[in-house]
Amino acid sequence: MALSRIRAAQTAGAGQLNQLPCGTVSGSVDATGTLSYTVDVYYLNADPRGRALDDTWIAANQQTCGAAVTSYALLRSTGTDGTDGTASRQLWGTYAFRTSNAPIPGG
Repeated sequence: MALSRIRAAQTAGAGQLNQLPCGTVSGSVDATGTLSYTVDVYYLNADPRGRALDDTWIAANQQTCGAAVTSYALLRSTGTDGTDGTASRQLWGTYAFRTSNAPIPGG
């Protein structure tokens, strides 16, 4: 869900910072609401691959959501079985933004 919101943050193919998901995205994945997920989204200018669990590094390199063009998003997801709350799994991934500094007409 968080990745689809990142990819959808655009208008006519141009990225829109104000549409990016900030902080934590969460929800339920079944009709009864017992299976849930949370995804923490971190925006970074340095490549986070290999540092997904290094909270100190993330804090030192994190960009304010929507404040400036960024190079990467780190997504850390936890899925939980709510029937007893003890079964969970964690996944993390890196999304690399495609940006261009090509000159535009008139600018």
